[in-house]
Amino acid sequence: MYQFVHSLSYTASIFILVVICTERYFAIIHPITCKQILTPTRLRLTMALVWVLSAAYSAPRFRIMKTITNPLPDNKTETICVPDRQKYDSEAFDMCNFVLLYAIPLLLMTILYARIALGLWATTTRMRRRRGKVLHKRRGRPLGAAQPSSDTMRMRAISGAGDATDDDV
Repeated sequence: MYQFVHSLSYTASIFILVVICTERYFAIIHPITCKQILTPTRLRLTMALVWVLSAAYSAPRFRIMKTITNPLPDNKTETICVPDRQKYDSEAFDMCNFVLLYAIPLLLMTILYARIALGLWATTTRMRRRRGKVLHKRRGRPLGAAQPSSDTMRMRAISGAGDATDDDV
């Protein structure tokens, strides 16, 4: 029973992390459709599905485990739950665990979080460019033009070619 509960808890934790990552992806990258896709009912069903899949994935632990009893001093015994390696291929089992509970979730979360980061970066860059266009239009300079130096501003002030303001210096 201990091995089942142990497997159930870490399997569910990994699946829940993937669900959280997916929910964040939809909330940040697709905020308009997120409310339609991720309804409270669907999220509850997803959590129930996570626990059912975790239990199904962990269920073979009941079959592949056995108990052994070790004698201890003072006529006491100790019962331990250990895997029965004759009942299954431990290499295949470990490889399956690695791929399903480490490699695939890691790859999926890396892709989704990278898309989130790129999406936020692109949005921030667009906002800065728009803000820059507005600021440059207010100052009468084309976008990308260098800000006039203080010497240029003094020359304009002396010649009367332009008014030097605190914003320009």
